[in-house]
Amino acid sequence: MIIKRKGELSKFSKYLAVDAYFSKKICIDKILSETLFEIISRLRDNAVLYYIHDEKPTAKRGRPRQYDGKVDIKNPAMNHFKIVYQDANQCTGLEHCQARSEEKLYFQMNTALTAVSIAKSVHYLSIPKEQREAFSMANVKILYHNQLLHERFSYVFGMDPNTHKNNRSGEPSQSQRTILFWLC
Repeated sequence: MIIKRKGELSKFSKYLAVDAYFSKKICIDKILSETLFEIISRLRDNAVLYYIHDEKPTAKRGRPRQYDGKVDIKNPAMNHFKIVYQDANQCTGLEHCQARSEEKLYFQMNTALTAVSIAKSVHYLSIPKEQREAFSMANVKILYHNQLLHERFSYVFGMDPNTHKNNRSGEPSQSQRTILFWLC
């Protein structure tokens, strides 16, 4: 059904959110090979993940080691959870809820942690895997805030943001003089 309607579905989004039922290798491989969707899904309860062995191969005989042990899904790495929790606490108001009921508190926590995950996805999907660094919501927030300020300054002062900013003569350009005039 998804593959048959890939043209219609791709008009809405390049992401496909599916239930854990579809998180089988057969389904995922078929969708990825025949469409351009990026899949977001919960892992199945019987999923098995492995850490990639990233050390240099030894000089010993035999096939080089590919995996470095299983990932314990029931007890995820606490370091990763601490970073996500810290980002959610600092940037998405994780502890700002004043609700008393368990359902509302659950919703608030789920929303804050989901916001961090979505921000991470939106930021990282545009960057090649080899160039990705550790994610910090605060760093990404500062990056996009600075980008917004740069675009605003360029618009307000009528500057082309793509022009070369440094000139070899040492004299400030007209746009630099304009900024200096307004700042002083």
